[in-house]
Amino acid sequence: MEFISPLLRNDFREFCVSYFVLRQFEDVFSMAGIKRGSLARDRIISGQRRTLVEEYYASLNWHKRSDADKFLKVLGYSMAQRFQIEGARNILRDYCEREGLVVDGVNVYVKSLGLPVTYRVAVSPATLSKLKMDLLSLEKIEPLQRGFAFERFLNDLFEAHSLVPRAPFRLVGEQIDGRSAGAERSSANSASRD
Repeated sequence: MEFISPLLRNDFREFCVSYFVLRQFEDVFSMAGIKRGSLARDRIISGQRRTLVEEYYASLNWHKRSDADKFLKVLGYSMAQRFQIEGARNILRDYCEREGLVVDGVNVYVKSLGLPVTYRVAVSPATLSKLKMDLLSLEKIEPLQRGFAFERFLNDLFEAHSLVPRAPFRLVGEQIDGRSAGAERSSANSASRD
């Protein structure tokens, strides 16, 4: 017996293609602990986005409860995303409810099984102590280097709590690191006027 219907899988794939940018659905699958699998060579899928979703699907066994639970996490993480189109979240909620799933905020679960088990990640006191010292030591660093050090601190903090941090990335001439691009440009413009 498949725990997730082919109809929901297909509808979710098309939802990803229509409403997500590549990075968003890569994030929701990786946050749920799903890695990309490989597709059969004779399988032809149109489009990069559909292919990518199908690669994630290929690593799941729809007959295993644990894999179905991972997919339910994907649905929940998807509910938490920002959408450019009003009503996209309602479309996803309708798909879930049609399948008899319960959507409670960002938790999606099978009604008969009740709320999903939440796992707390235990972080060792030594790790927490090191993180605290790293954070406190930031004030002694020069401003530019402090930003990079704070970035490393955040990555360590996220990894200690089993979260998936995003690496910074650069556009031509500027780095995106969480501040708004407008703030970076305005500070750069004011610096060039001085």
